[in-house]
Amino acid sequence: MTSIGQRIKSLRKEKKYSQQFIAEKLNISQSAYSLIESAHNNVMIGHVLTLSKLYDVSTDFILKGETNLIHMNIENGFIPFINVEAVAGNLNELQGAHSQSEYDRYRIPGFKSSSNHLLFEVEGDSMTPTFYPNDILICEAQHSISDVADNSLVVIGTEKGLLTKRVKKEYGYCYLESDNKHYSPIKIENEEIKAILSIKGKVTSKVNTNTKVETDKFEHMESNLKQLEYQIERLSQQIK
Repeated sequence: MTSIGQRIKSLRKEKKYSQQFIAEKLNISQSAYSLIESAHNNVMIGHVLTLSKLYDVSTDFILKGETNLIHMNIENGFIPFINVEAVAGNLNELQGAHSQSEYDRYRIPGFKSSSNHLLFEVEGDSMTPTFYPNDILICEAQHSISDVADNSLVVIGTEKGLLTKRVKKEYGYCYLESDNKHYSPIKIENEEIKAILSIKGKVTSKVNTNTKVETDKFEHMESNLKQLEYQIERLSQQIK
């Protein structure tokens, strides 16, 4: 069975990286990195995470040497998670997200991913109750505003940053509306849109505990309505 150092060395040689290059990625000296490969230095957990992203392999492979090596790429269902603040000033990074190693990647069970998919975290409450803060949105990159349906849910990128909204399209411009009615619509010209992604799904930790209560209320109202209809019918018969 190979050691951690041997596996790291094998991955480095497969990519044809120098020890100096990897050492810089780990913020350590080349000599310190050399000792890791030769098993004379322990590898830190932070280094394992960095190497996992760099080589597109699981941390389990680096630590345990599992033979079923899984590359953390889109072909295996792993989608890049985009930090909204990190790309706010450079939306061009969205186009190359799948080829960049610094993004965390996650596989969503039951969701068939493609190279156009990206993950975003919801910030703020402007889209409640549709989306809540910290929900994870599964998005698909589109070429232009014409590629998304009217009244659909989107993530739109402008010079001011990324916005999660419902889009209402007009000729030459559109309105970005919030599902939370405390927020006013935003008018934006089509040429101001630097990136647009349609929202295909979400991952949430919020459970709607009011569903049973709302169902009971509806059934109670329905029962009252039937009683009212019955009383009206009896009253009309008495009048006749």
